[in-house]
Amino acid sequence: NRCDVSGLLSFHQIERMLIRSLAESGEVFIRMIKRPFGDSRVPFALQVLEPDYLIDDDVPQAATGNMVRMGIEVDSYLRPQAYHFYANHPGDTYAGNPRSNAKRIRVPANEVIHLFMPERPGQTRGVTWFSSALMRLHMLQGYEEAELVRARASSALMGFITSPEGELIGDEVYQGDRVQDFSPGKFAYLDPGQSVTVPDLNAPDGQLEPFTRSMLRAAAAGLGVSFESLSKNFSESNYSSSRLALLEEREHWKTLQDYMVKNFHQPVYAAWLEMAVM
Repeated sequence: NRCDVSGLLSFHQIERMLIRSLAESGEVFIRMIKRPFGDSRVPFALQVLEPDYLIDDDVPQAATGNMVRMGIEVDSYLRPQAYHFYANHPGDTYAGNPRSNAKRIRVPANEVIHLFMPERPGQTRGVTWFSSALMRLHMLQGYEEAELVRARASSALMGFITSPEGELIGDEVYQGDRVQDFSPGKFAYLDPGQSVTVPDLNAPDGQLEPFTRSMLRAAAAGLGVSFESLSKNFSESNYSSSRLALLEEREHWKTLQDYMVKNFHQPVYAAWLEMAVM
């Protein structure tokens, strides 16, 4: 684990972290530190920084006349010249030091690898890959929660007891108490003249599975993967359809692999080789 400044990650684990951050946040930063860590003989290591480290507001314009866009200092051609980072994560606060992120650093662009996949001209920051599927996944989560509540309420065995005089058990029953909570095996007493109407919940009604499939298919299309890969449900596909989905999905992974090779592996190898030769 000499390639990671913290000594916790191997190079393969760094690759996995980068891909996960790209999908989740839409971007990730890798700072190349030219000093040895651990027992490495090559003065070179990587520091993975999540986008929260970048100062996206309140950054003064550079003295060189370059423009600072959301923490990235660019020239007139929008080529990055430097990155403005917090010294610590903005969420790192502890007792006695509420402004742990007050210190800021300017890192030259040749020491930082900024991974993101631009979707429009002039874009300097990344967008999460879930942007087109996030609303559907949010709706799916709400629907599943509502179905769970409905199914639990429908399966709960409850009863209500009424009497002309109501329930009188001394101080255990207070005036104005109402039946508001329902739980399995509960039998509640009602005041005289009160009645309870319980709707026919009819749960489960078999609509959850088709709705889930529909939402996951739309989310998979937005993420560029197949429904089977996203849901891990291979029960509705045959060999031909599964293979067709796999072949189309591979083209997406090949594009991503080519991007990682050109924008991460080659710059890291060139910088490491320079320090190794020196």
